[in-house]
Amino acid sequence: MIHILNINRLIHTHHAKLAKSSISFKETSGLIAQSMIRTTNHALIAHSYWENIKKNNKDNNNNSEYRQIPDDSRFMDKHYNELINYRDKIVGVGGSFNDLNSITELFFKLSKLYPNEGKPEQIELFNKFIDDLWQLLMLNGGYIDILDLMIYNKQVFDHCESTKHHV
Repeated sequence: MIHILNINRLIHTHHAKLAKSSISFKETSGLIAQSMIRTTNHALIAHSYWENIKKNNKDNNNNSEYRQIPDDSRFMDKHYNELINYRDKIVGVGGSFNDLNSITELFFKLSKLYPNEGKPEQIELFNKFIDDLWQLLMLNGGYIDILDLMIYNKQVFDHCESTKHHV
């Protein structure tokens, strides 16, 4: 569902290109689709995805197995501060993602933090975080408890790095 604000933003953002007579329908529809994707709450899409996975697993009595996150995952390098910020907003300062009942609850609560009134850059940053989190959790079978472990490991690593004696 597209909100009126998103349509107005879309028209305002691309009015110069849309006003040109040389722009094709394909280009116009591409611009509209691109803007809609950029302004869509990706956390709601992820929530729906994991709801469907949960439903299918329940119907098939099939639980996904935990899979180790690849060593070359750069998620924490890119999103550590965001992960801490969203964790604190969702489960309280210093809380644990384990306090959530499920991955669907995680994405539902994240969807409520979507920057509706934010600048396009804020929306893009939010959606990029969600997309990367979604991908990370798909890689490990949807186990959210890994997020707490990743935060802890980064904090320990940073502490070790800061207290290392340089000769």
